[in-house]
Amino acid sequence: MEAAVCLDCAPGAVACGSEPCCRPGFACISGSCCAPQLVCGAVCCSQDQTCVNGVCAPITIPCQFTDNPLVAGTTSVKALHINELRSCISAQRARLGLPVFVFTDAGLSGVAVKTAHILELRTALRGAYVAAGRAVPTYVDPTLTAQQTPVKTVHIQELRAAVSALP
Repeated sequence: MEAAVCLDCAPGAVACGSEPCCRPGFACISGSCCAPQLVCGAVCCSQDQTCVNGVCAPITIPCQFTDNPLVAGTTSVKALHINELRSCISAQRARLGLPVFVFTDAGLSGVAVKTAHILELRTALRGAYVAAGRAVPTYVDPTLTAQQTPVKTVHIQELRAAVSALP
C-alpha cells in the first residue's frame, strides 16, 4: 500500500498508509499513526500497555505501600512513601497516555520529605484524574505552603487512596 500524500497538513506531518497525515511527533507504524508515548520499537502499544525492552506488555500498577496505613503520631513520613507514590502515579499517567511527570529531588536519597513533594504528587495525580475524566480528589488540607505546612501522614494516606481509586 502506498502512503497518502500530506496535503494541507501541519508542518512536520507524516504521510501514513490509509490516514492522510499523522500529527507532528506521531509515528507511522503499520499504516497507522502512533502517539509518541506508545511507540515501542517497530510496533505501537495500546493505551493499556507499556514498552518493556522493545515489547508491549500490560501495565501493572505498582500500588504496594509500605507502612499501610500510616498512623499519625506513630509512623513518620519517609522518602520511601514518596517514592512508592511517585511510581504508582507514574504508572497511572503512562496507562492514560500522559507524558512523564518530572519530580524534583529525583532520588530522594538523603533528602528530607518536603511539602513541595506532596504538591508535586497532587499535581501529577490531578493530571491522571483529568485524563481519566474523573473528578479530581479533594484533600483535608487543600492548600499547602512550601516551607510552612508540615508534611502529615494524612497527606500520604489521601494520595494513596486517590491513586488506588483510579480504574
